[in-house]
Amino acid sequence: MPNCSLKSFLQLNAVFVVSLLAVSSLAAQVVKPLPVSVGGRVAIKNENNQAQYIYSWPGTYFEASFTGASVDIRLDDSVNMLNITVDKETPIVLNKPGKINYSLKNLGEGIHKVRVEKRTESYSRTATFHGFFIPESQTAITAEKLKRKIEFIGDSFTLGYGNTATGRECSNEQVFLTTDTQAAFGPLIAKYFNAQYQVNAFSGQGVVRNYKGSDPETSLILKYPYVFNYGDIFYHDDWSPQIIAIILGANDFNTPLESHERWKTRDALQKDFVATYEKFVLSLRKQHPSANIFLVSPDNSTSEVTAQISRVVDNLKEKGERKVLLRVTDVTLGLTGCAWHASAEDHKKVAGLFIDYLEKNPSLWGVDPALRSGN
Repeated sequence: MPNCSLKSFLQLNAVFVVSLLAVSSLAAQVVKPLPVSVGGRVAIKNENNQAQYIYSWPGTYFEASFTGASVDIRLDDSVNMLNITVDKETPIVLNKPGKINYSLKNLGEGIHKVRVEKRTESYSRTATFHGFFIPESQTAITAEKLKRKIEFIGDSFTLGYGNTATGRECSNEQVFLTTDTQAAFGPLIAKYFNAQYQVNAFSGQGVVRNYKGSDPETSLILKYPYVFNYGDIFYHDDWSPQIIAIILGANDFNTPLESHERWKTRDALQKDFVATYEKFVLSLRKQHPSANIFLVSPDNSTSEVTAQISRVVDNLKEKGERKVLLRVTDVTLGLTGCAWHASAEDHKKVAGLFIDYLEKNPSLWGVDPALRSGN
């Protein structure tokens, strides 16, 4: 077995076994649905007057609050690992639980917050969340509407590819088991500021070019407009983040051009990258007129990636853009995750850079005094 140790692998699967033993059938009692707060892009389907939330992008989550001692969670997910948390307790991890009703009981009387989080990348497959349910005797609490909203757009780095692995050499299954988007820098930043968030990212994708020139008919930019990460239904929502962080470019430039690719020189690739990235940012500006947009380089300050992103920022500023900022993750990372990806500790470092910057510049969250004061 590769460097992901047998001990940690067995421990992780033991968690799954223990967690799945807690699954039980819906008790023979009248139940009612809880109001759900959704984080991420979902398609909502109504069946028998009950909402179903269909999802595929990483980092998607669902949350609800109630007063009482028990809650049922209805899932239909055979492709992801999920976190289930109650209040601030350690997450329960489910591995591809399928179509089940997961019951949490004996929580103690009082107010509780329950949350389901997507940990893994599911590529072009969807899953469905059917909601939270409590007995009629318990009290539903309207989901909290968070004032802060932040969006992260990127590739494998943004979604936390293999970030909990104990070694760089991992099989596909081990990549799946050790990817935890909720431990990636984006959700860490959002949770620190109690912000609603989206993570719209896909492994290996770039602005115009994917890793090693693969899958040339698509890119993250082309996938972005859709509810699902394989392009099917256009995304239309009232989502309006104050901050958008785009972390793209590594896959465009980190490997040599292949003979079959449409760019014959590095200069041609760079020009296409700059023009396409600029157009993408302007499309985001049209959707979100007030948002502060960070163009983040995942590399050091002297890299080819950073140089091209700097050109994009300069071009946009010449066109009058005043809310586009360049940020460089110029920090020493261990890169001990699968295939030399950032580890969970690396993600904490990157999150720390953003948190420090946002705390020093609270006006980036908007003009609402409550947002500026850190409430």
